[in-house]
Amino acid sequence: MKPIFVAEFTTNHMGNLNLLLKMAESAKYAGADYIKMQKKMLKPFIQKKNWIRNI
Repeated sequence: MKPIFVAEFTTNHMGNLNLLLKMAESAKYAGADYIKMQKKMLKPFIQKKNWIRNI
């Protein structure tokens, strides 16, 4: 039986959709079968100067 590889993303994309999509592609390239994403309020985790509108 083949093991299942799950890539897990949290706030490490800093609210940047393009970065998130690149991370998903990288996970696919690395052999991930699934991607697990967690939703968090981002503002407490990133510096104000890095905020993206509408977070």
